[in-house]
Amino acid sequence: MGSIRIGRINREIQRIVSDILQNRLKDDVAAKAIVTDVDTTPDLSVAKVYFTTISPKIRKKILRRLENEAKRVRSLLGREIHLKKTPEIHFIIDESEEKARHIDALLDSLHLSGSETSEKLSEEDFEDDEFEDEDEKYFDDNDDDEDGGERGSPEAF
Repeated sequence: MGSIRIGRINREIQRIVSDILQNRLKDDVAAKAIVTDVDTTPDLSVAKVYFTTISPKIRKKILRRLENEAKRVRSLLGREIHLKKTPEIHFIIDESEEKARHIDALLDSLHLSGSETSEKLSEEDFEDDEFEDEDEKYFDDNDDDEDGGERGSPEAF
């Protein structure tokens, strides 16, 4: 049950912090941060707030600004969220989107190089005749069980 509660708290903190950054701080630089996720410790003492921006070039500048505003964000969060203790806020740049794009680019490059190789091979290179004999060795329909009955027959049970 604890993980469900933490999940709800994480979503609520994400919603509130996003609203604080967009509407209440009156800081144009901090307002460019897009809150993507929140990860709170089980004892609710620390909340890692992951954010991204549309322009990757300004992320470090925004991170510095958010770090300077973290105490104020925590104070505003404490007024809205009803917890015994308001978690300490740590802002972290979310680089998962860039990592996903990089992996997609790698997979696309592998797919392109793989399709060139597969075009060179024809269907004639993979004939089924050479594998039929081996299939018969391993999948003989007339296999008997140790007790002499056929598999799946009522006598085998």
